[in-house]
Amino acid sequence: MLKNFLRSALLLALAIACTGFLSSCNILGPAAFIIDGMPKRDAQYALMDRPTVVFVDDPRNALSDRNLRRYIGDKVATQLMLNKIVTVTISSADAMGVARGDRHGKRMPIEAIGRAVGAEQVLYIEMMSFTLSPDNVTPQPIGICKIKVIDAMNRIRLFPEMDENSQAAAAYPVHVALPRLSTELYRSASGRRKMNEQLASHMADQIAKVFYKHVPNELGSRLK
Repeated sequence: MLKNFLRSALLLALAIACTGFLSSCNILGPAAFIIDGMPKRDAQYALMDRPTVVFVDDPRNALSDRNLRRYIGDKVATQLMLNKIVTVTISSADAMGVARGDRHGKRMPIEAIGRAVGAEQVLYIEMMSFTLSPDNVTPQPIGICKIKVIDAMNRIRLFPEMDENSQAAAAYPVHVALPRLSTELYRSASGRRKMNEQLASHMADQIAKVFYKHVPNELGSRLK
């Protein structure tokens, strides 16, 4: 009985936190489940505990709302701290501000952005696609990004590791998708805004999980 009580209390706390943290949580049904005995997936890379900044880059203008860049970056940083992967993180907004200050239209190197804000390593996220509908008809949010970890002090890429046969740049792909949604939600401006926020939240979760052991789960609840 005590075990069931603790489970219920934890689920209630998660629901309350979700309500206060992101307004769009109310469009997603109960999405937090306590699963005993499920096998965990290992981290893809053991992130070092160094001052870290998460920088979300959007060179293709995939995000309709610039604030989503900061939201994704800060949520990834928060998840890494909550899971005790890193102790010190720097605001994503600081990195975005430094990147905007590039002169003569030149892109600042990732490691330079990190050093400019006092970070020793940069978790770089490049947005590839962020859409509410794959065909502009079916309401099903899908996001794709590529991530890599850069040692800002030594100016080298830490993750993914350099290929022995190639020095070409590489990144780790992250694909996320929400369940198919109702057309009513997709048609309204407020509904699309909530869908964008929920996709950003789910993408941040999946990016953070690349760096810590976790129970894989599917987003099985349908948005209403």
